[in-house]
Amino acid sequence: MNFLPPDIFEPQGDTLAARPTIVLAFGGSFIGGQKEDMHNLCLYYARKGYIAVSIDYRLYDGPLIPIPNGTVMTDEVVKAVSDMKAAIRYLREDAATNNIFKIDTNLIFAGGISAGGILASHLAYLDSTDSYDAEITSAIANNGGWNGNSSSNYQYSSEVQGVINYSGALKEAVYIDNTDPPLFSVHDDNDGTVPYAAGFATIFGFPIIALEGSYLMHQRTDSLNINNFLITIPSSNGHVSYFGGSSWRDSVETSSCVFMKGIICPS
Repeated sequence: MNFLPPDIFEPQGDTLAARPTIVLAFGGSFIGGQKEDMHNLCLYYARKGYIAVSIDYRLYDGPLIPIPNGTVMTDEVVKAVSDMKAAIRYLREDAATNNIFKIDTNLIFAGGISAGGILASHLAYLDSTDSYDAEITSAIANNGGWNGNSSSNYQYSSEVQGVINYSGALKEAVYIDNTDPPLFSVHDDNDGTVPYAAGFATIFGFPIIALEGSYLMHQRTDSLNINNFLITIPSSNGHVSYFGGSSWRDSVETSSCVFMKGIICPS
């Protein structure tokens, strides 16, 4: 694969003028992880013909004792969404100016694992038309509003054409509206870190914030006739158990590509 900083991968010997692009965020409960954690997945998508981008985003850097509460972590999610929006605007700005990365600005997908899936889902589905609680209202106001405070090139859009959600969640699945983009999800059905349905996300086993996971997001998109696909890892207490050496990995990765191809080349 060709590798272009910052953490951008393209297919070997790529000569196309514009390619579909997937922007990926790492996991780590918004307290840990690094963009290099997504490089193997970026390589996979680059081999399948995508420009694949692994982004960095702000993490909680305060004390872990006591464990940060839901208000603090809501603020962290909003900061991270701001950073991902800035990354997507950066790619669109490059396409409109230097065009180094040769992305198709009409085919940008957001994705991530665990915290990264939470991040990508909120970027795609939480917007000013939704009803949301005081914690989110305050966090958005304190972090630059809906465009965020990570960059000022607001003339470029941060919208995405699909979400690849690996064990992520939304604070509320009703954020998803009938004009929102398609959703691909994978989740362990007894996940104790990020809930498969309704429950608490945990840090070191401590419940932090109530979320609605991939199953309820799938139900919501189904009810709105939004293109979506959910792979449930059955009878599994793991968290993102399908990566690593799991027998599920090949089918999960292949299914995500089939899903995106259906958006890129609709029948």
